[in-house]
Order: sequence, then structure tokens, then C-alpha cells
Amino acid sequence: MRAIILSALACAALGAAAAETFDKGDSFAVGDFTLVAVEEPQLCIDRQGSNFRPLDDMTLLFVSEEGMFINRMSDSCPGLFEDGMQTSLQTNTRRLCRNASLFVFKNRGQGEDRQGCNLGEFTKVVATQPEEG
Repeated sequence: MRAIILSALACAALGAAAAETFDKGDSFAVGDFTLVAVEEPQLCIDRQGSNFRPLDDMTLLFVSEEGMFINRMSDSCPGLFEDGMQTSLQTNTRRLCRNASLFVFKNRGQGEDRQGCNLGEFTKVVATQPEEG
């Protein structure tokens, strides 16, 4: 179920505007969904079982065993939201934390340079859909 939500939200994000920070109680539209921040930002999440999708060139949606999280990087991460790009998270622990490095590759393994970006804080969110009626 989380994979379906993750895919739907990532596809719907094309027109989404990114906020500076995501704090408890904030909400923002991503296509047909609204993401609502249910906790204050935290520094780390458990890496085990997590995957992510870019929502724009500064914002990632993580889905893990702990739930869904928005991660807003402090700077733009060039190439993150482009087709054909590959990413790699660099961390030495089982946790993903603020300032962990995210690398964006084009034609990985063919000697091209990689762009490094640092993660921001993680804000737990829930996805809601408008009620039909």
C-alpha cells in the first residue's frame, strides 16, 4: 500500500510548490493528495526498509517502516528530478540523518561526475484525499 501511495504522490508532485520548512500542522497539496505534517521535524529516521522519491529538486518523500516523511534539503540538488538520473544515499549507520549525503548520477558507472547534496530534517506526514461528495 505504501508503494502505491509513494508512486501516486511522486507522480502528482510535478506541479507542487515546495515550502521552506515543514512543521507540525502544516499541510500542502501534492496532486490529488494533501500531505499533513503530524510531528515536529526530527534529525534522523531508520534507514531499514526505506525508499524515497523526489518531489522536486529540493524535496524528497521517504517511506519507511516508521511512516512517510518529507525531507527538504537546504539547497537545490541539480538533476534530482530529471528523468534518467540515479541516486545513492551515503551513510555509515542504519539511520538516515540530516546532512547525510545524497549523490545524483547520470550514466552511473561511465565515469561521469556526481552531484552531492545534503539531506535536511525529516517531517512525518500522512496523506489524505479530498472526500467525494
